[in-house]
Amino acid sequence: MQGGGRRFDPGTLHQKVSRVSLFTSATGRTGVVLAAVRSVVQLGALPRRVRGFYTRALWTAIRLRDGFAIWSSAPPKDLATLLRLLTGRLNVVELGTHVGWSATALALGEPDRRVHTFDPRRWPTQRAYLELVTADVRDRITFVEGSGTDTPLSTASVDAVFVDTNHRPEVVEGCFHAWSGRLVPGGLMIFHDFGHPRHRGVTEAIDRLRLDGSTVGRFFVWTKSVD
Repeated sequence: MQGGGRRFDPGTLHQKVSRVSLFTSATGRTGVVLAAVRSVVQLGALPRRVRGFYTRALWTAIRLRDGFAIWSSAPPKDLATLLRLLTGRLNVVELGTHVGWSATALALGEPDRRVHTFDPRRWPTQRAYLELVTADVRDRITFVEGSGTDTPLSTASVDAVFVDTNHRPEVVEGCFHAWSGRLVPGGLMIFHDFGHPRHRGVTEAIDRLRLDGSTVGRFFVWTKSVD
């Protein structure tokens, strides 16, 4: 189960993904195909265990005709960057679970890491992707049905918060206000899709908050002061 997974043939991939029925318009199908091809090209950027999971997840999404999973999940290049940023951070919160690919990748990235992931909706295909990893990995992921502004954790503080929820500026700002106080000194808040032309709300929110941080790929990284 922890191996590299099934290999992709580009022609077969295009044929299979083109039949994914969740997106019925030609534009939607094209977006799913492009996202799948991009993911295959980028798989090599991921650590071995995460790469094996992502490969199996892609094939499962094709089998389930789950176009949303292929189109909306963070691509491997972004996940590889996120995993590097979170090295050594063992208590992580994710805001915006979607189908759970990122949460699973985060749990696979460190053997002692615990992930609490929040989403107001439980996606129906989520369980199928969780079954692609072993029970010890699943046991380190806690799924919370709630928005990014909910903070019902019993633990007093967290090492990092990954924000990939609704991209409206008021939502992104709300996530910051809800979680920045729960970070340990030196903890990270990482915002996905910063600078993305289709998700301008992320950049707008960070500008409004006047955060001082760094840009790494498609992420904005804010570090809580140690003072």
